[in-house]
Amino acid sequence: MSDARMKLEGSLDLHHAADAAQRFREWLNREGSLELDGSGLTAIDGCGLQLLLAVFGTAREQHREIVWSAPSESLSEAADLMGLSGLLGLKEQS
Repeated sequence: MSDARMKLEGSLDLHHAADAAQRFREWLNREGSLELDGSGLTAIDGCGLQLLLAVFGTAREQHREIVWSAPSESLSEAADLMGLSGLLGLKEQS
């Protein structure tokens, strides 16, 4: 069970990453784990993947857990194409 839940919707790309980054920063400034619902994520680019990698890396450094409740096909395909599924905790979702 997670302490916080965040839903990612629409595009996580260069134009929308700053908003998502602010939401992640707010979570990182608190305690506890995070459940990410990616079911509404329709598109992601390199910038969005880079943001997720940074958040997952920081969470690991802080010994905090992030789990996916429902990664979208777009996210799973992009992460797999770039070889990032394992780093983003998506391998076990397959």
